[in-house]
Amino acid sequence: MKRYLVFAWCLFCCGCAGLGPRTEVFNSTEEQLVVEFVQSIGRAGSGPGQFLRPRGVAVSAGEAFSRLYVADTGNQRIQVLGADGTFHFQFGRFGLGQKQFNEPVDLVFDGGLLYATDQLNHRVQVFDWRGNFIREFGVPGRNPGAFSRPAGLATDSFGYVYVADTENDRVQRFDSQGRFVRQYGGFGIGPGFFNRPADVAIEPGGQFLVLDTRNCRWQRLTEQGDFIAVFGQKGGGPGQLLEPKGLAVSPAGLVFVADTGNNRVAVFDPRGQWVREITAPEMKEPSGLALDAAGHLYVADTGNNRILKYKIKILNPNIEILNKFE
Repeated sequence: MKRYLVFAWCLFCCGCAGLGPRTEVFNSTEEQLVVEFVQSIGRAGSGPGQFLRPRGVAVSAGEAFSRLYVADTGNQRIQVLGADGTFHFQFGRFGLGQKQFNEPVDLVFDGGLLYATDQLNHRVQVFDWRGNFIREFGVPGRNPGAFSRPAGLATDSFGYVYVADTENDRVQRFDSQGRFVRQYGGFGIGPGFFNRPADVAIEPGGQFLVLDTRNCRWQRLTEQGDFIAVFGQKGGGPGQLLEPKGLAVSPAGLVFVADTGNNRVAVFDPRGQWVREITAPEMKEPSGLALDAAGHLYVADTGNNRILKYKIKILNPNIEILNKFE
């Protein structure tokens, strides 16, 4: 049975006054998607606003502005910046205790709470927007609810938290309090199986995507975890990937992949068709990705110790994207 899901592109485009909406299917050509480089944020170092191999980014919309949260992995901390890159504050240091880290890797903001994967402590820590510790969940191991080097994470509209449990080759789902709900995947190369998954993202219609890193692809699963489709293969050409480590989905269903081994961000349409790559300025081992409500893409340019900011635009206003899934 086919499911037809229509998503309106309303955040990244400007409407035309006096004209009724036009319905168009997204054309998978590079000319339809405009990417403008805005700025480079930070440089190598350990001072405020400086980074050492940052790997995760997340955006929080405040009452008057957005805040950019950065997992400053090598400095064992989280830094909080304005959307323009202005340093606000930081929290965390190396250790095993609350508000301490051993390689913070990815971040997601949901319901006023910041979730952070603390990779080598094999747990997820939860904070409020000021960096105050709320709770943690996860222990080292392979049992349900345990982790082995967790990496990317995402939240859905029901408050569930999805964690890429990388070295256990699975994705785990938790409720908002950190209680285990279910797991997906397992090691393998077939549909619905993973080899070192590094990230997960939720699509507008509720399906979720898994970045299957060592298999050099991304997979689409239903809300129940049933396999839908797989995209990508190993290589450096259009539609190919090399050990990708970051994933983000726009409100209209465009899929952005940090194609780490190819030093680029790859962009796919909702059907999984290649749209274009983002390479300028020169990237080195890009990893975490985040999108804000104004249509900006943030890239953790890990090997260059900085965050890159882009403006994403669709040329046709009021566009609607039609997804069809079997």
